[in-house]
Amino acid sequence: MLRTLCIALLAGLCLAPSLALAANLPQQARPNPALRASGLHLVELLNDNDIQALDAQFDWPALTERMIRGLVIDSRRREALQKLLATMRPDTQRVFGELQGRLEAQTAVARLVKSRPLPTGSLQIVRIDYFAQAEAPQEETMFSYFSFMLDKHGRVRDWVDHDQGGLASDQLGELFQSLLNKRHWKTILLGRPVMDEQALRAQQSFSAAVAKSDWRRAYGALQELPAEYRATLGWAVQRARYASRLDDATFRSALAQLGRQHGSSHDGRLWLYHHYSFQKDYPRMLAVVEAFERHVVVDAVTSYLKCMVHLQSGELGPARTACEKSIVLEPDSQYGWDGLFALESQRRDAAAVLALLARYEQQFAMRITPDDLQGDPANAWLLATPEFKRWAATRSKAR
Repeated sequence: MLRTLCIALLAGLCLAPSLALAANLPQQARPNPALRASGLHLVELLNDNDIQALDAQFDWPALTERMIRGLVIDSRRREALQKLLATMRPDTQRVFGELQGRLEAQTAVARLVKSRPLPTGSLQIVRIDYFAQAEAPQEETMFSYFSFMLDKHGRVRDWVDHDQGGLASDQLGELFQSLLNKRHWKTILLGRPVMDEQALRAQQSFSAAVAKSDWRRAYGALQELPAEYRATLGWAVQRARYASRLDDATFRSALAQLGRQHGSSHDGRLWLYHHYSFQKDYPRMLAVVEAFERHVVVDAVTSYLKCMVHLQSGELGPARTACEKSIVLEPDSQYGWDGLFALESQRRDAAAVLALLARYEQQFAMRITPDDLQGDPANAWLLATPEFKRWAATRSKAR
């Protein structure tokens, strides 16, 4: 029973990533290569989809101890729980299963964006960039962030999914406690955790739905979890996460509930960005990104998000500054370039678009042909301009 419970807890918390930041970072102006080495190794394992090696990087007993530190249980049961998770190493795929699937299918890539020292090791912030999938047309977020807390040996002892909010151990602890039958005499008199069978079945149903990528069933199963857990930020974020894979109306409704219940929280902020985007509340969108930068990291994505807020609100000067910063931070990332192309297209400045294409070709060591720009309705205005026709003619002659 307890083994099934712990697998379900881990799968429910971490199986699905969110739907979907460089030497110039202010917080990391002079990165320490030795400090970053552990983070780069972790990223390498993620991108190589090396489940066994990745599993060895996680200190499951330490996570278990952090997870149950708030439980009032006897030493025998505490030791049993610690030993239980210590034997779950073959089940690591259940924890980051879908993320690993996306990485293996090359529809996601991990990138180390910040490293900083901790008294007992280091904090390594990793961004996952996701690419569109045909089966998930409602995906609104193309990235997610994880802060991994590593010990001095480079092993992960806890982490934060910044879409989910809060430490993984705290999220697991909240869910674990919500599944306890607090009225059972063993819980009351002996302090021994006894599971609420109905709550446990709901959690298992949710985990099974996620494992099968049955998003509608997963979304429905979330509603059956205990009321205690449904009041948490973790539950509200998961609800928005799975709603993003359904229809637009469901997604907006879930975001609205997240905003009402947890709008002042520092965590889960990037989901609130989408909520305020639907409302065209540009000041709050900008405030969400700036708060994330203060608490987590400044990178190419956060600069790109600020660029798009300014662009949507008609502030072209600040938009250009933010997108250029995105490119400076990560010249090899697409975000800042996409923002600048959107800006110049909004201005209908063909000469500026073509100049930007030249910069892009130089950065990525590639050559763009007129045919590459055909077929996209968004480029129709550009193709009709004299500047483009002259550029296309010179490209044809150079073949």
